[in-house]
Amino acid sequence: MSEAQFQQRRCSHCGVQKTPQWRTGPLGAKTLCNACGVRFKSGRLLPEYRPACSPTFSSEVHSNNHRKVLEMRRKKEVIMPEAELNHQPVQFI
Repeated sequence: MSEAQFQQRRCSHCGVQKTPQWRTGPLGAKTLCNACGVRFKSGRLLPEYRPACSPTFSSEVHSNNHRKVLEMRRKKEVIMPEAELNHQPVQFI
């Protein structure tokens, strides 16, 4: 593999270009970086997960800790039903 081909490859989940090993993901072989691929294989690759070295990492939206990712998801679930309740159309009888 040439240096140009290596530089063009990006993780399909987090956007990282450099990883010790490319792994299989939902889009096929060698589409995920090592960190995302390990999580994908174990069923823990969630949208809020990003390795800290990812160019798309934002501490307000992402975490590289599984417990924190689950906590973020729970908070979202609590906020979303409240928002849905506040925006329901009023029915007149």
